[in-house]
Amino acid sequence: MNIVKQFLFFVLLILTACGGEKRDASRTPILETGGHFLYLEELEAIIPSNASSEDSALMAANFIKKWVTDILLYEKAQGNITSTEMKEINKTVEEYRKTLILYQYTLYVLQEQLNTNFSESELHNFYNKYSAEFVLTEPLIKGLFIKVPKGTRNLNDLREWMRSYSNQNTKPLQNIEKYCVQNATSYEYFDDNWLTFGAITKKMPIVATNQNQLLTYNPFIEVEDSLAYYLLRIHDYLPAGETEPFEFVKEKIRESLITQKRIEFLKQFEDNLYKNAIKHGDVTFFNDK
Repeated sequence: MNIVKQFLFFVLLILTACGGEKRDASRTPILETGGHFLYLEELEAIIPSNASSEDSALMAANFIKKWVTDILLYEKAQGNITSTEMKEINKTVEEYRKTLILYQYTLYVLQEQLNTNFSESELHNFYNKYSAEFVLTEPLIKGLFIKVPKGTRNLNDLREWMRSYSNQNTKPLQNIEKYCVQNATSYEYFDDNWLTFGAITKKMPIVATNQNQLLTYNPFIEVEDSLAYYLLRIHDYLPAGETEPFEFVKEKIRESLITQKRIEFLKQFEDNLYKNAIKHGDVTFFNDK
């Protein structure tokens, strides 16, 4: 940073101090304009520790130019703003400040007082009540997906194991897993949870114009490109248009309940705040006589 400090010393020689704003005695000022001080610590904070001397000097020069220009533009703009316009600006700034403070306080209240734990029964009740709204827009599948490079040996064995593997016959899975450890570049087992068909097919060179029909008649899908083979074994599926299974939308339901509870909590909180203010005489009404 020595070259940066040398550059700043040069800046101090060519800039004229204008006086005004009280300096922060705990920091090292490097220049001042319009009563505003720029401190060495601010400049050092924007320069990466691994930057070269040349890069550090360039970044310092650009930052200083931008800092000074912003202040000069601000002062020039202030001189050309009417008092009416300034009142509107101050009003907008105050409203924005109030909004930020309210937002931060609301977050604090929600984090401290809102209980976002829901039982399985509550989640199921919500699911049953609004099940008509949980409609699949694309198929869901359970199974396993494997990608192996071209030239992989004993690929026919893998094909046979995948075709014979089912929920009733899980013995081939051990052979599949051993094979994948040695040969596969991608192996995904999702027999225990639903995935969208699109989440898997985006990893394969395949275009399915009629996904429901493809899944109905093809429990085993294999495609290839110039580099690899892509094998998909489907053990279960739900076509588009069916009701989304509870396990698949469980977290979505939880988020919906949290949002609903948050809205109700804030409304009750605001109502109580207002009622307490009235009760304790913190609000004064002036009646026209």
